[in-house]
Amino acid sequence: MTVEQFLTYLQHEKRYSPHTVQSYRTDLIQFRDFMLQTFELSLNEVAYIHVRNYMVWLMEEGVTENSIGRKLSTLRSFYKYLVREQIVQSSPMALVKAPKAPKRLPVFVDDQKLDLLLDSEEFFDGSFSSVRDLVSYRSIIWNRYAACRIADLEGI
Repeated sequence: MTVEQFLTYLQHEKRYSPHTVQSYRTDLIQFRDFMLQTFELSLNEVAYIHVRNYMVWLMEEGVTENSIGRKLSTLRSFYKYLVREQIVQSSPMALVKAPKAPKRLPVFVDDQKLDLLLDSEEFFDGSFSSVRDLVSYRSIIWNRYAACRIADLEGI
């Protein structure tokens, strides 16, 4: 029952969107099912070690770090609500840290390929809107390139 009360709180008092509330519902049901099947615990009896086991299980299932972080955020909100409503004494989420998401390296486009693309008549046909777009793209690209070069020079 506390899950539904929490979701009602999110929907009516916090005014979360229906999609957000549905995501919270899915995350909480998955966590509740894991606790029942693995430890035979209700959500009110969960401790830090159980949450850590849940995180390990998610990683073994191939869930991405970003998704795990979102699920942990849901659990943090839920247990904060339970503490505030005095349903549990303390949150098992107090010591839990989300896994770090790997940083993706930027992808660079070769200058020659970019020039080929911008000079292509396939994308820019000479009409007013096409010329306007081409000038805008070249301006944006030049400004970004110039900003990088200036930033590099400031480091010297």
